[in-house]
Amino acid sequence: MKPRGRRATAGLLILLAGLAVALPLGLVACWNDLPATQAGGPVIVAGTVLEAATGEPLTGVVIRGPRRTRTVSDDRGRFRLTGLHIGESGELTADRHDGFAGVLPFSALAAGVREVAFHLRQSNPDQAPPDQGERR
Repeated sequence: MKPRGRRATAGLLILLAGLAVALPLGLVACWNDLPATQAGGPVIVAGTVLEAATGEPLTGVVIRGPRRTRTVSDDRGRFRLTGLHIGESGELTADRHDGFAGVLPFSALAAGVREVAFHLRQSNPDQAPPDQGERR
């Protein structure tokens, strides 16, 4: 029985040595698979700005978020607002020089890309854009 006990002890030591190597590797693998909310990844708001009446994309709309983050919509009405963090909340505002404007509530509950759509109305369609010509 003594030889069998030595083999069992040696087998147990090999098993423990294997666990000592495998366990930390497994923990690293699990840590890397954590959801982005726990890993603290970036928060990005991406979206489209559309004219509410026609559904046409609006270009040149300034989108602002918490902590003075801002971006501008492209010729397809698309935008990406970066620099946001989990836990931030407030409003996303969108406005353009010719009176199109809108507001959406915002809360960054999770990391990743959040897709939104602004459907903007012109506050006063007869209002001419502000004069940006002559300086005095």
